[in-house]
Amino acid sequence: MDLRDAMFLWMPVNAEIYGDNPRQGRVIVVPRGQNVSEYPMSAGACDSDWNEADTDTARIELLQGYVSVMVWDDGVERESILVALGHIDDIDPNKIDLDAKPVWNKND
Repeated sequence: MDLRDAMFLWMPVNAEIYGDNPRQGRVIVVPRGQNVSEYPMSAGACDSDWNEADTDTARIELLQGYVSVMVWDDGVERESILVALGHIDDIDPNKIDLDAKPVWNKND
């Protein structure tokens, strides 16, 4: 799948809300328009800023922000992110910084 059509779905780690749901801390990538209701959070092709981005470079910048929030705010496992990114044909998952803190990090 191409980056422009990728939608990222994830479930934050929060036992109070999600109990012992095994999807906590996981992210998947699906094509535009496909929704998996088991994952409450989404970003990418479902967002207007993603669709208005003129280049994949701009989308990668947005993706970096999403990934940072997934890791630092929502407790998503880095390995899960790498696996999900591996389904996107036109990016190198290793160029996404899994340790970058989000600009709007609420945990600082």
